[in-house]
Amino acid sequence: MKLLLPNEQTGALEMISREGETDVLAVFGNKTRRLGVHIENKLASGHFTPYQPEVCAARADSWVRREEYGNYDEWETVLLAPASFYQRNGTDARKFSTFISHEEIAAHLFYA
Repeated sequence: MKLLLPNEQTGALEMISREGETDVLAVFGNKTRRLGVHIENKLASGHFTPYQPEVCAARADSWVRREEYGNYDEWETVLLAPASFYQRNGTDARKFSTFISHEEIAAHLFYA
């Protein structure tokens, strides 16, 4: 994936090339719309690779209306991680459309 992004030190635009993957892609739709949700899951001790949030969004955009990826029309990026990860990586974490903490999900799980 090639992206035109500002250099962190100089601010000058540079073309960068990054590879990556989508942890989870969920596509939801009705008769008129299809939404692709690209989910990035992180552990508490994890970290972002350079430009990972930007690459995630660029990948989501490049997969619009591609049959092999669910033929979605719109997309969102979701960061799924512990609250501590979000606090430690706030600048990049806020680049995702939505954040859901592991703690929020755990509150809705039932253990037998």
